[in-house]
Amino acid sequence: DDETRELIRFTCPEGEYNEMATMLFTTQEQGIKHLFSRRTNNEFTPFALVSAFLLYFSMAMVTYGVAVPSGLFVPSIMAGTFCGRLMGQAMQSIFPHYSGIDNGTYALIGAAAMLGGCTRMTISLTVILLEVTNDIQFLLPIMLAIMLAKYIGDRFNGPLYDTHVKLKYIPILEPELKEDIPITIRASNVMTHDLCVLREDESVANIMETLRHTTHNGFPVVDATAGRTRCLKGLMLRHTLLVMLHNRVFKPLIDSPSPPVLHTDAFRHISKNRFFIEHVTLSPGDEAKYMDLRPYMNQCPYYVEETLPLVRTYNLFRGLGLRHLPVVDARKDVVGIITAKDLLEEVVEELCENERDGVHLEE
Repeated sequence: DDETRELIRFTCPEGEYNEMATMLFTTQEQGIKHLFSRRTNNEFTPFALVSAFLLYFSMAMVTYGVAVPSGLFVPSIMAGTFCGRLMGQAMQSIFPHYSGIDNGTYALIGAAAMLGGCTRMTISLTVILLEVTNDIQFLLPIMLAIMLAKYIGDRFNGPLYDTHVKLKYIPILEPELKEDIPITIRASNVMTHDLCVLREDESVANIMETLRHTTHNGFPVVDATAGRTRCLKGLMLRHTLLVMLHNRVFKPLIDSPSPPVLHTDAFRHISKNRFFIEHVTLSPGDEAKYMDLRPYMNQCPYYVEETLPLVRTYNLFRGLGLRHLPVVDARKDVVGIITAKDLLEEVVEELCENERDGVHLEE
């Protein structure tokens, strides 16, 4: 082990080494190897460990979340090893006559506790750290450190990654609802009432106006014949509409024959994340034309009735991995749409509190 470790001299005289440089001015792999090394109790002083921890932990807090692949797993190991070695040195000062205290072992347990507190992973983290040490005798202390860190952390907040997801407003649904939901809370209580619908034969002008003034990714397609303006016929995606506009899949009149259907290659060549409505260019007179949405829409989308209980709605939405779930009434007329943001934990909890307090839920 000593042959693979290299202490950094930095500006020190010949035959000496710099503690901070050995921990920080090297690769993270070498730094972790130095801190995990056994029988090196006097290699780093408490002042160097505290300074390295404050510097490394502060930099990890600043860089986490920025648009660079800095990661958090290895920085958490480093921060945990600093704290673990400090604890080992504290135990040495408390029990000076006991020779069985090894700072490298405390560094390993500190890294396990730091990772367990940040990620709240248990079994997988135990296996990873056990593979790092390649020593089965550390299984029990690693398990105890991770479980204790997870238990204490759960008493105050959620995992760091989950918190970051919420800060980014990314709607991630839990595997199941955490509490009993009253059966009186139905799909109509969580759906979005103000939705934009498209007709099967829609004008280019109306499609352009809808895409410019909304950020929705899915639009219910309705049948406007026979006096019914909201009868659900399908679901149209925003990206599909942009591809159709880009390829000018137009017809001059609403009753004109539809143009040939686009090949699937037309949809692969246009990125979903880099092509926006601002990139669509139309010729004079194009907005007066029409687009036939029937060949391109999902003609059999999943939908629920507005009276379906919320629990069944939630299980259907998450179990099928849906992004949009139209809500219809008894006549199959669209009355709303449900997305992941409508089923977030805080939204459901607010509905349950209002129901328990006797507040009337808006239909």
